[in-house]
Amino acid sequence: METVYIETTIPSLYFDERQDAKTIARREWTRNWWDNHRQRYRLTWNCLHLANANKVGHIRTVNTLLGLHVPQLVTPLELAGEEDYET
Repeated sequence: METVYIETTIPSLYFDERQDAKTIARREWTRNWWDNHRQRYRLTWNCLHLANANKVGHIRTVNTLLGLHVPQLVTPLELAGEEDYET
């Protein structure tokens, strides 16, 4: 059985009701991803701690040493092939 990790920022943004432009955009991208791709990918809006270029190498090294799958940790924008904006 495959295990999928959904980081808490994804369901949190799905239901976020704030009306600023950044939140509205992220909410729509998140809802689109959730509705269409939730069974296949790991996503996060947590760019400080998870989807962070400085952390990817460390996660890859530790998981490889432990014989674990190395996940792709990306934002919904990165998954869609678009550049993410500053978080």
